[in-house]
Amino acid sequence: MAATAWSSSRRPAAGPACSAVEAAESPAVHLYRALQEFALSGDTSRAENLTLKRDRVVMTFNGTFYFESPIQNRVYGAVFVGEGTFHADPPPTDFERENVRRLLNADSVDSDFRAACYLRVTAMRNSTNLPPGITFSRAP
Repeated sequence: MAATAWSSSRRPAAGPACSAVEAAESPAVHLYRALQEFALSGDTSRAENLTLKRDRVVMTFNGTFYFESPIQNRVYGAVFVGEGTFHADPPPTDFERENVRRLLNADSVDSDFRAACYLRVTAMRNSTNLPPGITFSRAP
């Protein structure tokens, strides 16, 4: 029996079983495909000295966030264009602190950024549930 190899541009013909599977796409598969697409909604938010803290990480933003279209009434991502800073303390173990000192010659991880950043967020439920200090508007 000869083996058949399929390239990424060639699929087997859709028969009744295949089309039934595609027609009954699970909610998880639908969400995964929508997340892969990453379509911007046109909604923006200007940030000035916005500071976000999560665990040991502190990020500060000065610029504009461009939000992804909501998926199941939730915004999962954004693109940020502007300037900012990143700070992270190492985990509270001697091994991790020594690694940061050895690799970076510093006691913490610090960086400035001046570029567009793609962000995946898990804390925002929708574009009206924004952190304090950030306002919401439509892109021109």
